[in-house]
Amino acid sequence: MSNNKGFTLIEITIVIVILAVLAATAVPKFLNLESDARAEAVTYVEGVLVSANRIIESKATVKGLTKEANLDARHLDDQFKGKKAKIRYGQMRSQEDTILAFIESDDYTVYQDGNRGNIRIYPKSVYEEYGHDIRCYTQYTEAWLSETPDGTKYPHHAQTALYTQDC
Repeated sequence: MSNNKGFTLIEITIVIVILAVLAATAVPKFLNLESDARAEAVTYVEGVLVSANRIIESKATVKGLTKEANLDARHLDDQFKGKKAKIRYGQMRSQEDTILAFIESDDYTVYQDGNRGNIRIYPKSVYEEYGHDIRCYTQYTEAWLSETPDGTKYPHHAQTALYTQDC
């Protein structure tokens, strides 16, 4: 009787097949995590902008500053002293310094898309790799003033939009 130690070819083949099946089902899930993380980073920025604007608008309303077209944010709160943040009609301006002051993170890039009052906020890693041609950003449009035919002026609220198609 021989006392061979080791695995047979069939046993090794079965193990390889099992590992291949596991890899085929698990790897795509892990590959999609990066995309999900980018989309969550974009969603995070939208949440920060919406929340910040609600707080800013509340403070501006209390202080009677909602009719100001261009105001330093330091007039609302001491936390903005030394920052270049600006307020328009009681909400944050769509300027890089202002947006980055409210996001309080270096992980984002602000891109002025050419339309006055509109900016795009990209996760820095996305912008560095793909530039501004990819749809993986939060768009912010600052508050603006409209005038009716009879001359009545009224402000529109700032708006945010998510673009996560290419994340």
